[in-house]
Amino acid sequence: KIEITEKMSRRNCRLKEGHETFLRDVKLASVVKKKDPLRFVRIDDTVQDALHMLCTHRFMSLPVYDHESEQYVGLVNMFDVMTYLTLFVAQEVMDRRKEEEERVAKQLAEDAADVQPESPGTEPSVTPGLQMSPEMWSIEAKMMGLDVGAAEEMVKAQKSRLLNPVEVMMGLSKESARLWTRESSDTLEDLLDIFSKGVHRLLVSGEDGKFSMLSQVDVLHFLVEEGTLEKLNPELLSSTLNKNGLAKHPINTRTHMHSSTTVIDAFKTLVKYEFSAVPLIDDDGKLVANLSASDLRGVDVSKIELLHRSCTEFLEAVNGGTQPPLVSVTPESTLKETMDLVLKHRIHRVWVVDPEGRPISVVTLTDIIRKFSPYDETFPQASEVSLEA
Repeated sequence: KIEITEKMSRRNCRLKEGHETFLRDVKLASVVKKKDPLRFVRIDDTVQDALHMLCTHRFMSLPVYDHESEQYVGLVNMFDVMTYLTLFVAQEVMDRRKEEEERVAKQLAEDAADVQPESPGTEPSVTPGLQMSPEMWSIEAKMMGLDVGAAEEMVKAQKSRLLNPVEVMMGLSKESARLWTRESSDTLEDLLDIFSKGVHRLLVSGEDGKFSMLSQVDVLHFLVEEGTLEKLNPELLSSTLNKNGLAKHPINTRTHMHSSTTVIDAFKTLVKYEFSAVPLIDDDGKLVANLSASDLRGVDVSKIELLHRSCTEFLEAVNGGTQPPLVSVTPESTLKETMDLVLKHRIHRVWVVDPEGRPISVVTLTDIIRKFSPYDETFPQASEVSLEA
């Protein structure tokens, strides 16, 4: 069941001087005016349709529209896609493949048992083929004269799951379980309050009845382009992550993944802990890459086998054969330097590393926005704010 949420209680904090005037004067109509027309999926579109649109437009989420009720009834995001592929499609393929591997291994062992070993103690070799794709299984099976039905059935199972209606993914994540909406006449103050509580995106209804999607990235871009952040709190921008507290929240080391881990296992961990990203490390524990649900935007039906490769191989495959740039900061990096990296690379988090390059914390868009929300009290606000400067 999707909960449509239109109002959210505000924290019991008083706005700081200067914030009140500016944040309450700026309406959301100003923030969405440069947004492209809203793209959406229909509730009866397929999972494959949604994945294709997310991949083509590099979106993190899409609203879901129901023609019968003529309303947006929810949304699907990359975490929903990751959960669906991990818990259903990929797992089914793995189970079917395991059954076929066991069957092939058993038949090979039975065939080898009929052959006299060349010397005592020599064991017949069995080729398991654990890393074979369904297509390779078909070729191998034909060469050995075995039944290829199981391999073909695996491919069929993969594609059939992706042909289910997109409705099956709605609500798999906390964010997609409710749809936040606001009016274009609402204020930036209200929006910052919502985004600082962990909401990543919402729909804004215009006076013409048309909707636009606003995300945390959109708001941060708007504040930077308008020169607002420097006006609200220049001291905060120049503060280090150590000083403003953003580097003092240790990350769960159970979610550290070696870069050789298979993607399916890494995504299972993300689903288990409800995280959207995990740091990939090498043998020395140093950060080498970032794996997140958004990386699935490079996957379509023909590439679903990539989920069974290592994280390193997967990232290279979905990024045109090269590893994506490694983006990180240190506890002594400033908030402005961190924000610049977020906006430059259009990412949703930056890993904080120690002098040896080991991940020790993470700064997310929610963390950044919370710092500029008038309700954040973990860092002293500027005592006097000049909005004319």
